[in-house]
Amino acid sequence: MQQKDAVTISAEGEDPVIQLKKLKLLLDEQIITQDEFDIKKKEILGRI
Repeated sequence: MQQKDAVTISAEGEDPVIQLKKLKLLLDEQIITQDEFDIKKKEILGRI
């Protein structure tokens, strides 16, 4: 299993607000792109 998959799996049960804050941090640190942020944000918000 790739590390990215492990992070995704472990985060699925986490509070969406916490997930979004972590995602924003990744964007701010330029670890992910704006497009990746937007896709993941939409996915997280779609589960609420």
